[in-house]
Amino acid sequence: MLLSRLFQLIPYDDGFMLTASEPDMPYSVRISDSPVAPVFLSEPYTFRGRFFFRTTFNGRPFCHINWDSGSTVVSLQDLTAGNCYNLRDLGGYLNENGTATVRYGLIYRCDQPLSMGDEAETVFRTLGIHSVLDFRGSVEHRMMPDPEIDGVENLWLPVFEENPAAPRKHMELSEIFAKDDGWKSEQISELYASYRAMPFAADAYRPLFQMLSDGNVPVLFHCLAGKDRTGIGAMLVLLALGIPFETILEDYLHCSDAFQAYIDYRHGNFEEYLNSDLSLEHFIGFFFVKEENLRASMQAILEKYGTVERFFLECYGLDSSALKNIRSRYLLPIRS
Repeated sequence: MLLSRLFQLIPYDDGFMLTASEPDMPYSVRISDSPVAPVFLSEPYTFRGRFFFRTTFNGRPFCHINWDSGSTVVSLQDLTAGNCYNLRDLGGYLNENGTATVRYGLIYRCDQPLSMGDEAETVFRTLGIHSVLDFRGSVEHRMMPDPEIDGVENLWLPVFEENPAAPRKHMELSEIFAKDDGWKSEQISELYASYRAMPFAADAYRPLFQMLSDGNVPVLFHCLAGKDRTGIGAMLVLLALGIPFETILEDYLHCSDAFQAYIDYRHGNFEEYLNSDLSLEHFIGFFFVKEENLRASMQAILEKYGTVERFFLECYGLDSSALKNIRSRYLLPIRS
């Protein structure tokens, strides 16, 4: 089984639980409020397997971990705010040869930030967000604009004119789910086709790579639910960092976990319309993520370009030197 990350940090009870992928190995950990130049809260703690701790500050904890053959920094991946359920840090994933992990605190993905409500400015300041990239279509962008926060640059970079997962045209959700099976079948096919097209939407995704190349981070990118257009953005970033596709798929499928309570709620709202296998499949495609869709994206890349390296070169203008620069900035070596 592919190991996607060395450690996991989650909120637990009234504190945090740090879990190691190799439970029998001894580790030393110090807690701080920063991934770099930290001020440590105490002397190192030694643990095996799992370590529970509380903090004396309200901010986000960073665990600076050492062991005989390496070191790393770990923090929370899931960061909910208001009704924004899919705010996540891309940090922590292991690269293909297991020599480095994606740095925490620099690259974030989420559903629409407007859902953060009054918490938006505090969240942006706490995370240090420099830029917000909006991949939504024109109707979504106009009806649910991103928060305007001093010092944060908002960029609108539509992947499609209209959301392929939910072509609303001002329709309410009840209208969408009440449509007949023929319409729903077309939408399922269109969503699958959009996954084969999105990796090549270079006008939308290229500015993200320019920001990463220039070190203009932390950056946050999003769409409506933070799963389809945002999922492809995350896939592209992680591919550029040399993260294995199966790990990228794990990150993508995590969207359904993040939204589970909301999905359960919506299922109850629209259960009367889910009266056929196709209606249920359409509902799943609307609110969940499907493995076959992301695999279709990767397949389309390889069919057209043969290799990931050639894809980045010809579609995004990123040669081996550019990819090396991005990896040097956003991968944290495990062994110094």
